[in-house]
Amino acid sequence: MTDKVSFTSTINFVPHTKYKQIVHRCQNTIESAVYGQNGMFRQIPAFNIKTIRTCSAFGINDAKENALGSHIYDCLNNKQHLKDILSDVESAINWKPEGGLLIGSKTLNFRPYSRPIYMGIKEFMLRKIPKVSYFEEHLDTLSETDLHYDVKKDIWTICTRGFDKNNEKIISVSNIEDLKSRFRKIHIADGDILMINGEKVKI
Repeated sequence: MTDKVSFTSTINFVPHTKYKQIVHRCQNTIESAVYGQNGMFRQIPAFNIKTIRTCSAFGINDAKENALGSHIYDCLNNKQHLKDILSDVESAINWKPEGGLLIGSKTLNFRPYSRPIYMGIKEFMLRKIPKVSYFEEHLDTLSETDLHYDVKKDIWTICTRGFDKNNEKIISVSNIEDLKSRFRKIHIADGDILMINGEKVKI
């Protein structure tokens, strides 16, 4: 691992309506995966990951032409085989990874594998990738996140939303304090730019 920042990624949180406009042409949706049942990751230059709740989703890139995305379901099978999953991810990256983003998990008694899986992925990414930003543990029981990555633009577009008390109205992130209230821990890697609806912000 090196401390040298070789490129800058943009992380842009947008409202739900704008997110749908951005991703409507994306043909590559990565569904949640279970070890031994479907592919745990895909290597594609642009991808969309929907409804990240208690599961964990991440992307790894070289900011040139390569990107890998994964959406890991928080189940016992994935917890038991997490080392195998991450070993496969490492073997698949035969290009030089430069950056990555990790998001997801919740602390819920009836989802016991959510946090252990997330933390295992986090430890792996921090060891193997020079520059990692992460958004750790949704704080709202009903909140969820969608994620889109475009390797050519090196932009992570994210929609994290909660709901009103009737579970009807979608409430998107609109400012930095709102973003801080959605996650237990937020880390923006050196060189990455954090934005909310196209405006640069700082944690």
